[in-house]
Amino acid sequence: MFVDTIPNPAYPMLPALNRRSASRYAVAHPFPIAFYAYDGPAMTDQTHVVPLYMQEYIDSLRKDMAIHQPNLVIMRSGNCGACSQAYPNIYDYLDARGILAEVIEPDYDLLAVDNGFHIYLRKDTPVP
Repeated sequence: MFVDTIPNPAYPMLPALNRRSASRYAVAHPFPIAFYAYDGPAMTDQTHVVPLYMQEYIDSLRKDMAIHQPNLVIMRSGNCGACSQAYPNIYDYLDARGILAEVIEPDYDLLAVDNGFHIYLRKDTPVP
């Protein structure tokens, strides 16, 4: 599963490997929309009110991970390519919303941080 705000590198890599994403969304589309020219409290601040369509994306991410249980989760930790400079990276935002503590960390080990991505391996994935 790729969690990113832009389609590259997930696409065309996933189709080339004959794989599909574990998420119902190719990209985290609400992020650039929600935070374009954003002017409010820090988005990683717990007082930040999450817009409804953002919460729907976050909820769907939780559901998709529970249903599909992907072996790898690759999450961008660099800046959103389509967002304003005030936007936090998607990794920090989802961390502030509890996704890492509640969904990722219980079932995944951090495999690497490389080239702007956090790469997690599911704990019960057989490694050759």
